[in-house]
Amino acid sequence: FLGAGSKIDQVEIAEADIIIGVPSLQAHNLETKIREERWQYLVAELVCRSEFEDSLELLCGFVRRQLRRATTEKFEVERESSHPPVPVPYLFLTPKGVELDLRLFNRDTMRRALPALVAILERETRGWFLHFRERLISELRSQKLPDEEIEREVNQAVMKEYLQRVYTSILSHPDLLALGEGIPQLLVQQAQSVVLMHRAVENVQKKLTKTKDSLKQRIEYMYPVFSRIRPWMRDKLRSAENHFIEECQWSAHEEALMLCTSQRLHQTVYFLNRDLTFMREREPVLLKELRKVKTPTRSFQWLTQIWFPSNWIVRRSFQGQSEVIPTVQSATATSITTPRSDPSGFSCRERSCSYHHHKVANVEVDQLLPPNVELDVERHVVIPWCSPVSLRALLCVEPFMPDLELSQVNGTLFPRKSSLTPTLSSRLLSLWRHISKSRTHFETKPDTGFIGKGFTRHLNRLWNYLVKGLLGTLCVVLIFPLVCFVASFCSLAMALTAFIWLIGYCGGSPAL
Repeated sequence: FLGAGSKIDQVEIAEADIIIGVPSLQAHNLETKIREERWQYLVAELVCRSEFEDSLELLCGFVRRQLRRATTEKFEVERESSHPPVPVPYLFLTPKGVELDLRLFNRDTMRRALPALVAILERETRGWFLHFRERLISELRSQKLPDEEIEREVNQAVMKEYLQRVYTSILSHPDLLALGEGIPQLLVQQAQSVVLMHRAVENVQKKLTKTKDSLKQRIEYMYPVFSRIRPWMRDKLRSAENHFIEECQWSAHEEALMLCTSQRLHQTVYFLNRDLTFMREREPVLLKELRKVKTPTRSFQWLTQIWFPSNWIVRRSFQGQSEVIPTVQSATATSITTPRSDPSGFSCRERSCSYHHHKVANVEVDQLLPPNVELDVERHVVIPWCSPVSLRALLCVEPFMPDLELSQVNGTLFPRKSSLTPTLSSRLLSLWRHISKSRTHFETKPDTGFIGKGFTRHLNRLWNYLVKGLLGTLCVVLIFPLVCFVASFCSLAMALTAFIWLIGYCGGSPAL
């Protein structure tokens, strides 16, 4: 019944999310952040030896230069970081004065050691395995041991012999000795550490298996009927396994520490201690703090146009760095008038799913309000005051330039010449200038035709003054103002009623 109730709750939450939206938050990259903190904690106490402090300073300076270079240039970071031009220190001291040799983290050293290690691993598997295994089996059978115990003892003895042969070959191999003093010993200690850690895990797993077997026998003895029900038995064993894991979650580390201490692997013991301390003390605190930093799983963005030029966003980019500079308007253009990039005339409205009723807010505030504001500003400002059929084109005397472009010299905004918009007065002036030029051109042209200028002059005057001048002026004076008034008043009416008809337009939007 509890499971059915939780499913019903999940269905109700899903329905509420579909209708109005419920908060959906998540702590992103939690495992990555914990892993980075863990790496930092492992080496936080290490101090570079005094003879390598200069190398450490050079390395830090190289990293700073690369970080500054990355902001201005494009290069492959992995390729250049794999071969740094400065020496990297690998010898460190713990607070107790124990020396740690980390030369196995040198990629060049491991690349040179890899062929010799592969050859040793392949060579030591030949010539002795079968004879050694048969001899051990015959000796253990003479002691009349069970087959399972014989198999376990033989496998352990074979692995121990194989590892001993590999260790001996590594310590005496000339190619590995040529890599540097102490490199073969580091390789052997690393191999021993890995083997002991695997052994610790196997011991804990064996302990878990024994615990489950003993629990199963006890349940079968105490509940002979219920123990025959497989689902009930699986639940009991699963709960026992979870309880064992909760109680013995550090047993593998503790077992590995004990085994490595007995083999005097001080370097491995130090890092295992640091790792165990981090998981016991610091990781729960970090998880608690990092889980509080949650971000929405989904975000919704809408672009809203910035209509007023004084609010435009101007960015100056130089050598890979970008900064926002003050927006300045100028009436005259600079020497460079062709813009390479326009200023940002849009602002991005972002809303996330981090609160209740976010879908209702997205529809009402972001999906309806920005188009409403866009249309409202367009009908209130653009068409009545900036278009070729605006009231401004009707009332102003001089032509105007409503659009602006960005100067690449000082970042100012100046009028765009291509947006020159004529007015009623400028249209009349342009018409009569055209008539004047046409009459001047006719009078200055020599009389070479069959019919003389005395007759054609009257036709030219009739065409220019009557047809072009009178009819053109009547069209401009009578029709142009009517078009301007109709377009402006219609746009204002649409802007005032936009909130009514826009709801029906956006009601069926797929963004819901």
